[in-house]
Amino acid sequence: MKTTKTSNYIVPSFETAIQTWSKGLDKVYELIIRLWQVPHLAKRLGIDSPMSQNQILDIYREWLWLLSKLDHPLEQEFFKASWFPLSDETYNYYFDLASEEVVVFEQNYFSGTGINNEGCSWDKNHFIKSWQELSEVQNDSDGGKAWLQDLNLRHMIQFFEKDHQI
Repeated sequence: MKTTKTSNYIVPSFETAIQTWSKGLDKVYELIIRLWQVPHLAKRLGIDSPMSQNQILDIYREWLWLLSKLDHPLEQEFFKASWFPLSDETYNYYFDLASEEVVVFEQNYFSGTGINNEGCSWDKNHFIKSWQELSEVQNDSDGGKAWLQDLNLRHMIQFFEKDHQI
């Protein structure tokens, strides 16, 4: 198994990764098409247009390269080779290639305090948890606008609870 190693952090080679998560990568194309069909959702996720299979593989190759450059243990522990970034410009939203369902989430960083940033952490907010949920959003009469507003509220509450350790 060919890998790239940075300290104790190992990122699989592109060839190994596409073999390991081939089923998930096959789902990405359909996911991008379906997300792009919901304008409010596509805009929020940074999806400007559908992607070809080659573009998907190029984005994934770049993601693995970026992972190989991580040098902070907190980042190395949080970010995974089994994630696919839905936008290669913002890296805020991901599809979990290892999941049987469609799991789309955003990453959040909570800054710590003090000189060494004690208490800083990375966290995930689930955006879409299943193909069923995506279908429901696609069939919304308002194009997913109300669903996004509800999601924003849930995420604000989650962020507040995390930030204030409730």
